[in-house]
Amino acid sequence: MLLLVSTAYAAVQVFQLRDENGNVSYQARQGNEQEITQLQKPDTEMVQQQMSTQDDLAAFSIEVEGFATIPEKLTDSFVFTKGDIFYEGTERKKEKIKTANAFYQGDSGKIILIIKKADPQEIVYAMPATMEKIAIDKKEGVYKEIKSSTGNELKQLTWVNGDMLYSLQSADVNVTKSTLIHIAEKLE
Repeated sequence: MLLLVSTAYAAVQVFQLRDENGNVSYQARQGNEQEITQLQKPDTEMVQQQMSTQDDLAAFSIEVEGFATIPEKLTDSFVFTKGDIFYEGTERKKEKIKTANAFYQGDSGKIILIIKKADPQEIVYAMPATMEKIAIDKKEGVYKEIKSSTGNELKQLTWVNGDMLYSLQSADVNVTKSTLIHIAEKLE
């Protein structure tokens, strides 16, 4: 009698992006459902934050000046429609900006540009995702395709520029990986 025993190991890849000095600025890994659920549980310590929404690009640009530069268009077809700014704490001051999200609408769908300070301690977990490291001009990026339980797919491209973390994301079928890479190269 022949007995075969096999052991399967689940390999977990951790993707790290480094700034121009070689320091880790971003980490992403695929997480299991338990890890994700645990991360979504509310902390005992509440973090206060303020949010501001602007439909006008000029007003949005003034509010994020010094934190980020927001383009009017990502390409000829993706035009700014609104922006959200998240502030750390209760004060709406430029030095307290945590994240700026710019929303764009185009013929082939919607894209969100997310800009925030890079935090090397933060690890981003992605549930059922395909992740790969890619080149954006001379910088490294992480491309993720995350499938929801309903079958929808979120595409996200993330890269480091200086001490800032940039992400482009879209759930539209017509917005492709190559579209996001092309836009990212223009934003450099």
